[in-house]
Amino acid sequence: MNLLNFNGAPLPASTPLFPAGHRGLRYGDGLFETIRYRLGEMPFLPLHLERLLAGMRALGMDIPPSFGVDFFEGEIRKILLEVDHARLRLSVYRQGGGLYAPESNAVDFLIEAAPMQEPESKIPQSGILAGFAVSPPI
Repeated sequence: MNLLNFNGAPLPASTPLFPAGHRGLRYGDGLFETIRYRLGEMPFLPLHLERLLAGMRALGMDIPPSFGVDFFEGEIRKILLEVDHARLRLSVYRQGGGLYAPESNAVDFLIEAAPMQEPESKIPQSGILAGFAVSPPI
């Protein structure tokens, strides 16, 4: 079973993806969402994508018109053919290089899937608070 999807291409998990100068790797110029897959369902996928797109806007990344729930659900299902429970990581990285400023605002996406042995959630009943800050333009 493939456990990676890089820009729509299912790949073996051992596939090298990024050169050392990749902006996402070098500067952490990207963001991610962790998504629960359980018995074919991703009940919070729309909320995850809403937060991901808000983060992309805050970072000034180009958002491809295809980046929606149906698109990512299809991309996720490409790599989860025989899995009942999985933890997914959907990452978006700015392409290209650039020292202080990026050379491009175009993005790549990577979906990683890790099968889960224990299907029950360990999220505290009180929930988890997460957020990010937007700095003013320079």
